Amino acid sequence: MNYLAHLYLSGEDEGITVGNFISDSVKGMIAIEKYPKKIQEGILLHRRIDHFMDNHPIVKEGAKRLKPEFGRWSGVIMDLFYDHYLSVHWSKFVDVDLDSYVESRFRMIENNWEVLPDEIKDVFPKMKNGRWLLHYGNLEGLKIIFEKMDVKINRGTQMVNAVSVLADYYDEYEKEFFEYMKEVHVSFNM
Repeated sequence: MNYLAHLYLSGEDEGITVGNFISDSVKGMIAIEKYPKKIQEGILLHRRIDHFMDNHPIVKEGAKRLKPEFGRWSGVIMDLFYDHYLSVHWSKFVDVDLDSYVESRFRMIENNWEVLPDEIKDVFPKMKNGRWLLHYGNLEGLKIIFEKMDVKINRGTQMVNAVSVLADYYDEYEKEFFEYMKEVHVSFNM
């Protein structure tokens, strides 16, 4: 769910960016083999990023605040919280404005349309036209994203309520995000 972070951590390579973007829709190792080498690298990078985040003590600490209400969805919510902070503090990480950056990455994805999984072909136009990644930077926009996820998942998750938790602990999550990003930059050679 943390599309913005995955795009950011892909660097400048188009194949790696595409692979990182589509990875959640590519199941298993055999499915990876049908993609060009750079896209395979991106898929594997995505999995390493997810493993790093899912097992990181700082992220786990933040997820504890969410567990009582959101249970197993806490990790997904943390992904979006950190995309929120990445968006808010974008200029501290990237020299290109967020809108231009997202546009350039979306062009990379469109350039590889023929290799995208059907699931991505379905969601990508909605993501692009709805400017989802640009909504991450404010709480109202984040609430809209959580509402869409609640509808898609349709399991009574009420993730939309996570925005209230973020607001209540905004400074704590922000501090944890910056600590986490220091370690991300070291671990992923950025």
